[in-house]
Amino acid sequence: MKSLFAFVLGLLSVICAEAKTVSVIQFGAVPDDGQNDAEALRKAAAYCRAHEGTTLVLPRGVYDFVDAEAREIEANALSGRWGSWAGVQGRLFTPQSPYVKALDFTGCRNLCVKADGAELRLDGWYEVITLTRTKNVSIIGLRISYRRSAVTEMKVDKVNEDGSFEMVFSPTYYTHLDKEVKGRTHVYDCREGLIRFSNVKEMTLLSPGRVRAVAARVPHIGDVFLNRNGGHYRPCILVKESEDVTLQRVHIASHCGMGVVGHHSHNITVDHCLFVPEDGHIVSTWTDATHFTSCTGKICIRYCRFGGSGDDCTNIHSYYSCVYPQADGRIELRLEDVDLHALSLDYPEAGDTLLALSRQDMQEYGRYVVTEMDTSTVDWKVWVQLDRPLSGFQAKDCYMVNETRMPEVDIHHNYSTTHLGRGYLIKSNKRVHIHHNHIEGSNLSAIKLGGEISWHEAGPVKDVLIEKNVMVRCGIDCGDDDGCAVRTSTESPQTPPRVNRNITIRKNKFVDMRSKHLFCLQDAAFVRIEKNRYEGEPTPVLQKNCSDVVLQ
Repeated sequence: MKSLFAFVLGLLSVICAEAKTVSVIQFGAVPDDGQNDAEALRKAAAYCRAHEGTTLVLPRGVYDFVDAEAREIEANALSGRWGSWAGVQGRLFTPQSPYVKALDFTGCRNLCVKADGAELRLDGWYEVITLTRTKNVSIIGLRISYRRSAVTEMKVDKVNEDGSFEMVFSPTYYTHLDKEVKGRTHVYDCREGLIRFSNVKEMTLLSPGRVRAVAARVPHIGDVFLNRNGGHYRPCILVKESEDVTLQRVHIASHCGMGVVGHHSHNITVDHCLFVPEDGHIVSTWTDATHFTSCTGKICIRYCRFGGSGDDCTNIHSYYSCVYPQADGRIELRLEDVDLHALSLDYPEAGDTLLALSRQDMQEYGRYVVTEMDTSTVDWKVWVQLDRPLSGFQAKDCYMVNETRMPEVDIHHNYSTTHLGRGYLIKSNKRVHIHHNHIEGSNLSAIKLGGEISWHEAGPVKDVLIEKNVMVRCGIDCGDDDGCAVRTSTESPQTPPRVNRNITIRKNKFVDMRSKHLFCLQDAAFVRIEKNRYEGEPTPVLQKNCSDVVLQ
């Protein structure tokens, strides 16, 4: 009996050991053969969902991923069948819109995907990796690319006397552009080496691979126009309602949306990752390279390289929710005029602290603790029960901000260049440390701190240390305050309290900055700017509604 028990125990241990590490080869994937590996890779992901503690290995090589529905979505978007870029976004960027997941790791626990030297090459448009309700997951070494770049890149080869110009592109590479060219277009200035706003007024397809266009600013021969055939879409990597997720040495070379989107998650690390385009191309992600909403714990972005993104390197924030009291005593929290990049409900947990703030001047009306929470994904609604009734103000005059769901932020030793938006856009009231980064060629501010009511993205910031960074040629197309090196704001319609507090900017180096002001401080208190170095004469510090600012 004892020998039988020992045999069974030994057999189980062998089975468990075998189950711990599996290769995608076991499920039928074959790298570098040019064949579709989608079915095999999906079987491997399903295995991981069913077996906690799996290490999934992708041996070196290229894995092709083709899905008919994803290809149809791409073809409809690129062909102009769904109208302009705004029409494409309206069609695809809603929670109910159909989309295709490539690798779905929903619910995985203690998963490690080892993919050093492996490339996932996609045909069609996807949410490439889904990490929903996961815990302790690491993705290591995977490169993500597409058969066709998500952005049509058209090179100027002729400027006409009337100010119009002509551009060429590869009709065999961009196979869907055969009738008309529609999209949201920016330009890569070949002389400056920077992505800039273009304000294209019209584009006409003259022949396969040749386009005539008119823009507010006449380009140079050799400039490259970057045509996004949509706006927001599903992220490349979605981290939602998860805990302790690490992305290490992941390379997103191209994607038709944001790179990494984290939502309602705890502790996310982005380590030694690349958000840079394919060789010979200019654009990596359509919009933000990384974007984190309503997270807790710590967001750490370190030793990464950013280049060619259509917006910010990162944006970290909570939300301004509108307040609607219900007859049963509950409160409905509603997000209005908001881009939900995770295409998911934003909701508080029981025990979270909500701040009631004036819509006009951000004055704090009161603090409330959530005692109960309920959601409906059918009606797209969130209801909460608070620890006490709202009092002293009208609900229609306030926003609710979840003070609890803001993370600590540590951004260090990253290199970013040539992107359209800000370098780092931070809206968290926890400790923020931005240090030892190189930020070059941001079309807008290198670093922006504080909430943005226009996007209903909540701040403010507190306890921020910005030190030992190098900022070069930022604020390219912005002579106003939004193009400065470091900016704080609230976007409040009326003068608010000085809610951005305890900010230190020290030992940074600034080179060839393009805006009127190096620093624009608005609605801030207890700010120290000291021991920075400037190449050339530093421009003045602009202060609006600030106090206790020390300049050295």
